[in-house]
Amino acid sequence: MTGFIPGVLFACMTGKQYMEYAGIISEYYMNRYKYMEIVKEQLFLYLMKERMVPMLFLLLMSLTAYGKAAVYLALLWMGISFGILWTLSVLKFGAVGFLICAAGMLPQYLFYVPAFLMLAFQIRRGAIYEVLRSGRYAGMQKGAFVGNVLQYFVVFILLVAGIILETWVSPELLKLVLKIL
Repeated sequence: MTGFIPGVLFACMTGKQYMEYAGIISEYYMNRYKYMEIVKEQLFLYLMKERMVPMLFLLLMSLTAYGKAAVYLALLWMGISFGILWTLSVLKFGAVGFLICAAGMLPQYLFYVPAFLMLAFQIRRGAIYEVLRSGRYAGMQKGAFVGNVLQYFVVFILLVAGIILETWVSPELLKLVLKIL
């Protein structure tokens, strides 16, 4: 994943400083989370905003010449974030940190990753921007247009499915793992 190695290196070089401030990667937070009561409806609305806004931003960027750059920057940012999170978790909790991260990311990332990759591929291909820039939309084949719209619809469905899982399944899975460990 793009940016993963820089994220790991950053976490390894500055890990001790940031572990003190890593709020959710602390024993205190993990112990509280085991017994925390989560209001699922509020979490769902929060996640809809947090997950949809970046995807909509990328979709809007795809309407400009900067769409490809936005995708590459998003990939870099996600890779760095992923590398930092996993590395700090393992540095803080050892092998258990790996299990905690896996429990916190599954099963929703099985939907988020394909959704992002589908959107990124569409943007990288320049499908929307090229059509708008060239004015070919009037002569665009109906099948190609429907295919593009269908892909964006699938991205939306995958995101919503991931959000549903992150709201109702992931917290319970993480609590179970934390109670077992």
